[in-house]
Amino acid sequence: MGRRPAGDKGEERGRINREVVERKNLLLEIFEGFSGDVPPTSEWLEEQVDRRLNPEKYAPEAKPPQTFFEAFEEFLGRRNYSDWRIRGFQVVIRALQRYELYKRLTGRRDFELSLDGITPATLQDFEKFLREEHSFAAKYPQLYTAVPESRAPKPRGQNTINGILTKVRSFYIWAVDVEKTTNNPFKGFTVEECVYGTPYYLTSATTCITPICRTIRRLLLSAIYLFSSASSVAA
Repeated sequence: MGRRPAGDKGEERGRINREVVERKNLLLEIFEGFSGDVPPTSEWLEEQVDRRLNPEKYAPEAKPPQTFFEAFEEFLGRRNYSDWRIRGFQVVIRALQRYELYKRLTGRRDFELSLDGITPATLQDFEKFLREEHSFAAKYPQLYTAVPESRAPKPRGQNTINGILTKVRSFYIWAVDVEKTTNNPFKGFTVEECVYGTPYYLTSATTCITPICRTIRRLLLSAIYLFSSASSVAA
């Protein structure tokens, strides 16, 4: 074998000297930062050196991002709701879970609800699911195996659907307020107002100008108001 040129030997010696100086400075830095009452052990010193030379080995594991349903559960945990109201929100969570599973079973295998991903179109589709869920429950029994309910699904009235969507909206308002997302799909989706009782309208037949007629009209309006108020409370 040929002899290594003198220049190469000098470069190698210089590199070794630099590494020795760097390691010496590293040890001095470690000792200067030590504040224990007893002398450090060799194991402790080796770990401190390794931490500085290989910091990636000691980096904390990144927490997976919070899921949509984890955020919803956090929302419930932070609200001072009664047990009755919490149970109502839990019904909504289960409906959302079944909707997610239904979408996977019907073609979109990677479908997943997320705070940033829900759009007004998603809400429209979810509303349709709520309206039609009872009609395909027998076809997809796995929905209720995975997300059970205490009773078989029945047709939902519009007021019930509106109540579910209103609860989802409350969750989104909170999520935006606490900066979990900047997305609010309800800006492009309107929840209908609930309607209770039968609306009453005054026609020309119920209007008159005589004192007796005006008195009857006033009493009729009062009765209608009281009946409507009582219906709202009972609902």
